[in-house]
Amino acid sequence: MKHQIKDWGIKELKEGERLIRKLKNFFAGIGLAFTTAIFVLGFFILILWFFYFLRQLIENRIDSNVTFSLSLTKKLESPAPAAGLPPGQSAAMESPVSVSSTPQPDDGLIYAGYTDLFSGVGGLSQSETTMYRDDVATAMMFPPSLEWSEKSGSVAALDFSSACLPAQAGIGGSTGLTTGNSCLSAKGTVLTLNGSPLKLPIAGDVRNITADAIGNGWAVGIVLKESSGLPAQAGYAGYAYRFDGKNFTPIFPGGKAFDSQYEGQWGFGGTADDFLAVYGAYQGKGYRVRGNNISDISQFFDVRVMLGGIRPGIVKVGNGNHTTWYLFNKDRNNRAVFVKLFQNGTADIAGEADISGTAPVSFSYLVVIKSYEVGLRKIGVDSFPFLLSVYVEKAGSPQNWDVTDNGFKIPSGPVSVTSINLNNYANTEVPYLIGLTSKDFSAGNADISFETRNTDNGKWEAVSLGTSHWFSDPHGAALEWRMRVKPGNNPEFTPYLGSLLVEYKVKRL
Repeated sequence: MKHQIKDWGIKELKEGERLIRKLKNFFAGIGLAFTTAIFVLGFFILILWFFYFLRQLIENRIDSNVTFSLSLTKKLESPAPAAGLPPGQSAAMESPVSVSSTPQPDDGLIYAGYTDLFSGVGGLSQSETTMYRDDVATAMMFPPSLEWSEKSGSVAALDFSSACLPAQAGIGGSTGLTTGNSCLSAKGTVLTLNGSPLKLPIAGDVRNITADAIGNGWAVGIVLKESSGLPAQAGYAGYAYRFDGKNFTPIFPGGKAFDSQYEGQWGFGGTADDFLAVYGAYQGKGYRVRGNNISDISQFFDVRVMLGGIRPGIVKVGNGNHTTWYLFNKDRNNRAVFVKLFQNGTADIAGEADISGTAPVSFSYLVVIKSYEVGLRKIGVDSFPFLLSVYVEKAGSPQNWDVTDNGFKIPSGPVSVTSINLNNYANTEVPYLIGLTSKDFSAGNADISFETRNTDNGKWEAVSLGTSHWFSDPHGAALEWRMRVKPGNNPEFTPYLGSLLVEYKVKRL
């Protein structure tokens, strides 16, 4: 009996120890799980905080630049005038209120921006915009005014098979005849002088060569294919030189003007001391050369002007500040181009206008001739209005036309450009306008005023380009701008607005 009792006690003791060990292991497991859960939860909270911080950072650096694009095939059209008004005329220009608000701290305000390139009407109030929009130049201006008169009699097709054409002709081929009866011919990748091949001033994978008469010499353009250094990618480089019959002189430093991802052809036109060099690729480039001064004017040779790529022909008319340039396509590729670049009474080119739409019929081919004998009549183009002679082909039939460029149609009254509400941020106020800026603006002998407002249908507040403005009502939730134009009386000039950057700040509610 004593032995049994003793055994029972030992057995129970061992069972108790095993139970204690199990409990310890159980609670140890719970602790580990709890610790793990706490760690996972903390890590998850940390991730949420990080993304919240990142979102706040992004939102405070918002820069919304919106452009609207339309197809290249859209016809030129003037926006509809306000109801009850004749075309080109707006309602009387009421005087806006000019506000000089006390600046407030801008802490907590968020930057916002909008760029209108006028490639479409998405950013404009069409019912309140009465100014003409050029769909090719993508700019606001007055409509171009040209008169076309077809010349009677049979017309022979231009012969492009000859090695050289008269230097006075801005047509065909890529050759010219200069003093001394020297003939410079550029065909394909070969340049010849009086039939003898010339060594090019640059070596490489030559894609094409062009040459145009400039003064008593030539301008020669060479396009090379050059590797960008990236796999499966290649680019093109444009080189340009003056040639006097003996020596090549670089027009650009080192001869190289640009790199481009698009293959194209050079075209030159103007006088020895003032000419344009235009690269006619899908995305074109352009330069004005005045002695040693070279200006980049590539903004005027965008995709809508280039129509996929052209061989640029250029004619310069007028003198000094009253100079106009005409761009056309020398290639017979069913891409007729007729664009004028005007200076608006300044020393620099201020804008461009598509004038092909002024023709009474459509042409598959069009070239301009600056000054040459047409029968018994000599065309002069030295003073405004400018008189041009153009050779065209319509359904394969050649025609000659006289074209009088009368400048632009002056509206009978004030016109305007008015935007829609550009503030797309919900639950925000727009207390502050950073400014309206444009790199493509010219008043063109007109009286121009800019205004803005931050409330729909509210009072317009006067602003100036490049200046900031605090709105009189800091709680307005909209952002609109308006340009009002009182026309001048000189049709040679037109107001021109090719782009507008609107920068402002919003406050989140």
